[in-house]
Amino acid sequence: FNYFETIKPQLLRHIPLFKNYYTKTKQSQKMFLNALLDFFVENTSVRLYLVKIIHFMFNDCDFLSDECIIEWYEKKKNSSENPILNK
Repeated sequence: FNYFETIKPQLLRHIPLFKNYYTKTKQSQKMFLNALLDFFVENTSVRLYLVKIIHFMFNDCDFLSDECIIEWYEKKKNSSENPILNK
């Protein structure tokens, strides 16, 4: 079962909504990334798709900025509250 291929059409369908609410500032993009991370922390069986979705949102949808992703990742990887990125 490929979770990413299942969720990809849903992501594409919601890109206009995401862009309307989450691309105006770096802070709003980081809020989106935090919400995405929270989802994957709660759903351990699909954690490996977090990176694929972030890559898709950056590369294919032109939704997230590389600068924002890097800043968010650097902050989260050193955080003890994060069971996924700090490994």
